[in-house]
Amino acid sequence: MDLKNFDNQLRKTIENFKSQMASLRTNRASPSLIEDILVEYYNTKMPLKSLALINVSPPNVLMVQPYDLMSIDAIVKAIQASPLGVQPAKEGNLIRIVLPPLTEERRRELTKIVSQKQEETRINIKKAREELMKEVEEAFDQKEISEDQKFHLKEEAQKLVTETNKIIDELAAKKEEEIMSL
Repeated sequence: MDLKNFDNQLRKTIENFKSQMASLRTNRASPSLIEDILVEYYNTKMPLKSLALINVSPPNVLMVQPYDLMSIDAIVKAIQASPLGVQPAKEGNLIRIVLPPLTEERRRELTKIVSQKQEETRINIKKAREELMKEVEEAFDQKEISEDQKFHLKEEAQKLVTETNKIIDELAAKKEEEIMSL
């Protein structure tokens, strides 16, 4: 029933949504597109960012430089299996990933994904709010808080939810605009 914990939970939800949006491809190459791809290396799944240095070369090329050259094949395999739909090319001890321009159809698919992620995030926020409301009601029923405190907590929680939903909507709109711009 702690508003501070609820606020922290909402902040984590926003950060999670931001990282989901960063992993969606726009017209610009970004290390965030591939850094969280899981690579099977020595029977352990590890994020690519912990196995290699990722740089952006010209605007649409990602260069991956593995820390351990023995991991190159595993990295290439993981990138090929990713939903990005790109073909990495090995060049000595580097992996080059050329990102082709987005088609109109792919842009529309990406905006649908943004909407899905946005809706999933809103549902998570709603569940967290309902959980808090249940705790507040239980505390009121147990006579741990007064009726005024109950209404105050519910009001403050709703303010936090409204602010969080506004931030999520703004982030989603910005990402959709980024995807659809040439």
